[in-house]
Amino acid sequence: MYVVSFDGARPLRWPRLPSLSHVLPAVAPLARAFGALFYVPHPWFGAVLLAALALHPRFAGFALAAAGFGVGFARLLGFPQAMIANGTLLYNVVLAGLAVAWITEGSAVAPHVIALLLAAVVIVALVLAAACWHLAPRLAGMPPLSLAFSLVFGSMLLLFPVWAGTAVGQHPALFAEPAWIGLYPLAFLRALGTVIFLPHALPGAIVAAALLVWSRTAFVCAVAGYCGGVAIIEALEALYVPWAGLASAHTYLLAGLATGGIYLVPGWRALGLAAIAGALAACLACVQQHVWTGGGWAFLPLPSILTTWTMIAALRLRDGDARPFFAPNPAAGPDETWRTAEEARTRFAGAHLPHLILPIARAARVTQGENGSLSHRGPWRHALDLECHDAADRACPPGCEGDLGAYASFGVPVHAPASGTVVRVIDGVADNAPGGVNLAANWGNCVAIAMDQGGYVLLAHFRQHSIAVAPGQRVEIGTPLGALGNSGRSPVPHLHMHVQATAEIGAPTIPFRVANYVTVTAEGPVWSASGLPMHGDLVHPVLPDPACLAALAGMAPGEASYILRAEGERARRWLGAPTRVGTIRITLDDAGRQIFTDGCARLVAHAGPAAFRVLAVEGRPTALLSCLFLGLATVPYAREHGLMWSDTLPNAASGPFRRAPRRALAMRFVAGAAVVVRAAMEAGSGFPVRAVETTVAPVRGAIAVRAELADGALAITQLSFEPGSPSGD
Repeated sequence: MYVVSFDGARPLRWPRLPSLSHVLPAVAPLARAFGALFYVPHPWFGAVLLAALALHPRFAGFALAAAGFGVGFARLLGFPQAMIANGTLLYNVVLAGLAVAWITEGSAVAPHVIALLLAAVVIVALVLAAACWHLAPRLAGMPPLSLAFSLVFGSMLLLFPVWAGTAVGQHPALFAEPAWIGLYPLAFLRALGTVIFLPHALPGAIVAAALLVWSRTAFVCAVAGYCGGVAIIEALEALYVPWAGLASAHTYLLAGLATGGIYLVPGWRALGLAAIAGALAACLACVQQHVWTGGGWAFLPLPSILTTWTMIAALRLRDGDARPFFAPNPAAGPDETWRTAEEARTRFAGAHLPHLILPIARAARVTQGENGSLSHRGPWRHALDLECHDAADRACPPGCEGDLGAYASFGVPVHAPASGTVVRVIDGVADNAPGGVNLAANWGNCVAIAMDQGGYVLLAHFRQHSIAVAPGQRVEIGTPLGALGNSGRSPVPHLHMHVQATAEIGAPTIPFRVANYVTVTAEGPVWSASGLPMHGDLVHPVLPDPACLAALAGMAPGEASYILRAEGERARRWLGAPTRVGTIRITLDDAGRQIFTDGCARLVAHAGPAAFRVLAVEGRPTALLSCLFLGLATVPYAREHGLMWSDTLPNAASGPFRRAPRRALAMRFVAGAAVVVRAAMEAGSGFPVRAVETTVAPVRGAIAVRAELADGALAITQLSFEPGSPSGD
């Protein structure tokens, strides 16, 4: 999560709450089990719910006993520790414990019998929850939610109807409509309390406050689901359909919360889907009440479960690039899910698509791009045509249009754009005379490769008998494939390249991206980590600079000490003193990523195959770590003269329902023997830092940084570097 803020530009944030797992590690799994009732993974939220339950001590005691017994029994059975720790297996157990507390209240049963019943219900709920988590994702790809609790509680209502009747008498508000149905805000609080078996405004208000602190996005989605359900209540009452709509309101808000804030990336569209989910849950609740008239089954949370499953299944039919996206990690929470998706959309756009390297080792002009006007249409719209030109940017010299060998593209070596296995080769089609086409053999001489990353890349219009690979042969990026020609539907020598989902020659194309290439522009060369060249672009692949590669990919783990000197009042306020000494520890994680920590935050970076990139900044970084992030956000290994590139930083003021301007970085190498990167903020960004220059050396990493502010600067110099172990031990 990016939180880069400076004095005078500090984003408004909720206060960070202490993690209960650091205070009471043994209680954290129990607290997370309570928080999971509302899809919240943090133990402090569970502690707040337990405080709300304390308004009814019996319920709190039963829920705690059920959770504690569930933890012990889950460990006895050897269930995954991660699922125990995060509450995934236990929230059904907590609900089952609350159900026992509710149904046995007012009964004349001996305490030890109730204890045995609680133990039996906990065991059954735990085993059912584990079975649901094993089967539901495998059979239908769906989360099981509170299905185990619904089955257990419904069975209890059938087995103990007398107790259930007594419990209704003890707590009539659970199944009764509010005295004044127009008090929908109070009914919303009552619905929140109903989830924990306390259908009253006070416990609901406690839950609502906790939900607001955890995520305002989640709260808004819950309200949207509730409003969708209320709309159905009003509609059915206008049609004189008899049912207790507000008694099932907890299912509407849970359906809206799950659909709009947990399993989808939040946003305005997801918010609309949350309202639709609430309306659908209300319709199902009405049917449920009429099927199980007069029974407790009529008020179980089955509508929210079925609605969530239905929405997920329906949205899987959408186009791959359509919004909203499914949340990659629902347990992360809606705000973190949105931030992750926004990063993927802006900094790593197209990361989910196949990526190709330019197959020609010299500069080539894109003569037809995606959705081209000549032949890249319809099912074959995702494609590129590449032509090599001479120094005067001509396909061939004047007067040589009839000589095939005079074309600059003819005979140019073609290399594999991706690693994989050759599956199809056509090599015997004769080359056309300039201006002619062979429509009988549309693709001419071609090679199809099954890529390791998925999909098939097709390269077409090779010179006759020039292809040097055969079906079944393994190729790597850069393996020679053959020579560029003019076979097939090709009036002049050029290379056609596209990606398709199946191996048949000429199958419909799918989207792809080109990785690690340079576009030559009037302003200078522009590097792209990932993109799709446009019609008319002059592009060429990238070769790494040895010195740049050694400096960026050769940063060693260890501990670096820096002295920071402020120049100007703004820099002194940011630093907190005219001069300060800072220390950064560099370690490697299991995936080989570099972790820079300064005690307050950590920066996660990765020296990839084409560039050094900062992947994430977690916490509130100091001035030292902030400057390193800005200066080294993305740095390619290709130190071509005048090379430029850009990156985009998120704005902490932005969110799922509000868009703040993103902050663009214009980056380039500074000429000279040392590896120096200059990153300048886009004009009008409102950021106090105008530019950052970073000097990088092998092993030691960033040895000098200078951050230019509006009225001063911050100079950072490395004092010492002590190499250490990758793990930091």
